[in-house]
Amino acid sequence: MRAYLRASAYPEKGRSSRPATNHLDGAAAVTKRSGSFLNLLREYDNQARDNFAKEAVVFTIIIIAGLVWPVVQSVQALAF
Repeated sequence: MRAYLRASAYPEKGRSSRPATNHLDGAAAVTKRSGSFLNLLREYDNQARDNFAKEAVVFTIIIIAGLVWPVVQSVQALAF
């Protein structure tokens, strides 16, 4: 899970509602908010979908290798 998703799920205790100030010029620092719950849910769904796709590719490669290996071994045994 990305850090900003964790930060929004578990807010820090003692966090001030006042924006931080920039010590160089005294202007308020721009803080990024994590957004609404729907945006967080959408980000989580996208990341979960990407993780599932990566695992599916690896699983498919393993299955194909498991199906092809006996065929290759049988062909080699019949050739000799």
